[in-house]
Amino acid sequence: MNTTPSWAAPGWHWLPPVVRSTRYWRLVGRFAIWGPLIGGAPCAWMVITLPFIYLFGLGPAVLAGMTFAAWLLAPGRRYPDARWRAALGMLCGALGCAVVALALQPRHPLGAWVFLAAHGVPAALILALTLRRAPAARRTAAQG
Repeated sequence: MNTTPSWAAPGWHWLPPVVRSTRYWRLVGRFAIWGPLIGGAPCAWMVITLPFIYLFGLGPAVLAGMTFAAWLLAPGRRYPDARWRAALGMLCGALGCAVVALALQPRHPLGAWVFLAAHGVPAALILALTLRRAPAARRTAAQG
């Protein structure tokens, strides 16, 4: 009999199936990679380097990607048209910027939120509108 204490991690099964899917994390990764680049493009003329763009934009982009992907890939949801994706992309971008602005300046977040949202909302909108529907599974001859 083994009497040594052991620790076991709970695993990933406690998370919803949507969050455990590969499509979810690909979409979050897409927001994390492209969101700061699109949002930081207006600041490129000020010679803001990529590390600073990702320093300020990675948090809001990941949060926006996580909320957008959770909504888009929810079970039973039909693939929405461009208007719904655009509206939700803007809301997710604003939500991600608001959370990070509250974390950066909890007393007066309005200035930080406006700065972040001016870049994050258009970036999330563009990313939401450029999504393509995943190809449907092809039927084999045996399936009919």
